[in-house]
Amino acid sequence: MRPMPMRGAMRRGAVAAFVAAMFAAALLAGGGRAAAQEAGGCFDPRPEPGYTLAAFAGGGLGHLEGCAEGLGSRVHATGEDGAWLTLDPGADGGEANAAFRARFAGGAAAGTPFLLERAAPRGLITHEPGAFEGYTLLYSGPVHYLIDMRGRIVHSWSLNWRGPLELLENGRLLGMRGGAVREVDQGGNTTWEYRLEGNRFHHDFARLPNGNLLLLAERTKTRDEAVAAGADPAFVSPHGLRYDAVVEVRPIRPSGGEVVWEWSLWDHLIQDFDPDKANYGDVAAHPELVDLNFLLESVLAATDSRRRGDWIHANSIDYHPGLDQIVISARHFSELWIVDHGTTTEEAAGHAGGAAGRGGDLLYRWGNPRAHRAGTASGQRLFWPHDVHWIEPGLPGAGNLLMFNNGAEFGDRGRGWSSVVEIAPPADGSGYRLAEPAEPVWTYEADPPAVFYSRAGSGAQRLPNGNTLIASTDEGTVFEVTPGGRTVWRYVIPGARYFERGRWLFNPAGGEIPVLNFLPLYRATRYAPDYPGLASLGLRPRGAVEPAARGPFGVYLDGRTLTYVREECAPEDTTARFFVHAYAADPGDLPAGSRFEALDFWFREHGVRYGGTCVVQIALPDYALRSVRTGQYDASGNLWDEEFAPGAASWLARF
Repeated sequence: MRPMPMRGAMRRGAVAAFVAAMFAAALLAGGGRAAAQEAGGCFDPRPEPGYTLAAFAGGGLGHLEGCAEGLGSRVHATGEDGAWLTLDPGADGGEANAAFRARFAGGAAAGTPFLLERAAPRGLITHEPGAFEGYTLLYSGPVHYLIDMRGRIVHSWSLNWRGPLELLENGRLLGMRGGAVREVDQGGNTTWEYRLEGNRFHHDFARLPNGNLLLLAERTKTRDEAVAAGADPAFVSPHGLRYDAVVEVRPIRPSGGEVVWEWSLWDHLIQDFDPDKANYGDVAAHPELVDLNFLLESVLAATDSRRRGDWIHANSIDYHPGLDQIVISARHFSELWIVDHGTTTEEAAGHAGGAAGRGGDLLYRWGNPRAHRAGTASGQRLFWPHDVHWIEPGLPGAGNLLMFNNGAEFGDRGRGWSSVVEIAPPADGSGYRLAEPAEPVWTYEADPPAVFYSRAGSGAQRLPNGNTLIASTDEGTVFEVTPGGRTVWRYVIPGARYFERGRWLFNPAGGEIPVLNFLPLYRATRYAPDYPGLASLGLRPRGAVEPAARGPFGVYLDGRTLTYVREECAPEDTTARFFVHAYAADPGDLPAGSRFEALDFWFREHGVRYGGTCVVQIALPDYALRSVRTGQYDASGNLWDEEFAPGAASWLARF
């Protein structure tokens, strides 16, 4: 429970020239709206307010300026930050409509990469009577902020972490980065760190009363192992299948730990694909087990290559000390799962024993009856949820489960809007009624629902006054609502970049290059003023969170040359090793069993740092490509967290 090598050499001069061209964006005289229309067409009718259009080439900006004439917009350029056109945000920051986006993408900025960015107000937006007073920890990265109710910083930690955080009672901060769990002091100095070979700790952790930690761990089975377990070989990647386990660790300071218990999903499978393989049985008759073939086709076909083989994608874990149970959010299954922690490791690998007598089988599951053949799409209640946890004792709704229901699914098949859901799992004297549907006892939805949507991350927290604090990742927004749904406090992280579903529109290539959302926020937690962990931080207001400097970034394609631009590039990044994974349109162009060709290169040999931006260019392979993924290794040689690393997130270019 939650407490209160480069393939073709490139001269540095060419890189520098590219960068200089990008940053030399200047306002052109234009010729007004008519000239702009002749150049490629303007948006018409007027878009709804609240968005910024960003162009990084002078000609394109002039075109934008002409298009915007008379629409209450302004154009500005700030040297190294490139040139920007801002549409009048209006009173409420509004929403751009799909028709406008389609028309603009079709020709308004022809010849110029541009970005559609929300330009709504930032910082503290609302603070009304009835809000629960305290301090809010923003899991924002690369700087994590603790702010007061007026939006002022009272403490901060500069850490390259993106993911879960917890402020401990001693004032230290616990979090995750690079597949390890770490603890830092008030100044951000590491006081403890733990990683385990063969396990990538990710997304979330839960502290136990005895000081141990429950950690979500990603593991991989080879293709042969997955097929032997009963997986349909048509839908298993040559690189195997990723699944989740839970590891309980007793910290050993100052570094290390001891595994004292674990639970693995691989011990609780069922399949009805191949009677000659392991785990064969009647899927519908065994909801306590997980269907090995559910979603495999969707996972393999995922357009984002990072998802290939990512079967479960567990993203949150919580512990109930009174019940000695664990709840896990299985994002890709759109379900929550409860398992018994009152087992030995041996019992957890079986189907009997433990406090509930069921070993490590699922005690309860909810959210998507299709996952265990108990219903159809009409009965689905969760869509890629996050932050499933029990509400603490003493709080309104204590013992119920609270979660952020993102509303997304593979291939944008989700409902397209988010909500926060509270349920009371059905139970009797013998325990949970395993697969019985539960109707929410409380739900928060926006009006209209579509104005509240975060495809990734996000979370919710029940507060002592009965209100609920909600963190919306894609929007970089934290807000507090009453039980009736009225917003009494709202804060938007300055500089948070909400990319219209994370998409660059790249007309010169005749198509588009989508990029991952910048993910300005993972979650947030409100701490009461008397929380012990605040005492040693020396809280004092010291100004508002400053917006991050704007700059061009992303992946650009020019023939066979890929240009990788990363903003907020620190000096030490010039010693970094980057990577490009080139995915062939025809798998026959790759070595047998390979999904991509890995091209590693060092920045010091192939890149240039211009101001605060890193730029690298590489020559791509000659064969036809389906997609390209780029990223960076950290100082230890580990991939930066693929989903949540600031600036070094994995970009996917489709062409």
